[in-house]
Amino acid sequence: MTEHFSEIQKLRPTAVIALFSIDCSPIGGSVFRFVKDSESGAPVVYQGLTYTPVDIEFEGLETSGQGALPTPKLTVSNSDAEQGGIIQAIINGLGDLNGCIVTRIRVNSRFLDSQ
Repeated sequence: MTEHFSEIQKLRPTAVIALFSIDCSPIGGSVFRFVKDSESGAPVVYQGLTYTPVDIEFEGLETSGQGALPTPKLTVSNSDAEQGGIIQAIINGLGDLNGCIVTRIRVNSRFLDSQ
């Protein structure tokens, strides 16, 4: 973990990549992994796990010790025809995704397995 901290403290750190994991096992599905803004448009591998590139927006996460808890919003584009409509297939197969566990990992591109 020390390498990660030293990387973000550099004057010119490598790009930060946002990885998302959607664990649908609580509703009978499996774990799906996505990457936002893949540089080459190809899947990326981090710690042996493959993340598929899709258009994702993540907003509403704030750190504050006061007031109500934040309600982050994850928006995933359904225009991934080249990926076989993976988002639509997940929703068609599982229905509402309420109850899924979403994890966001922010990592410098230097630490991806393919780098």
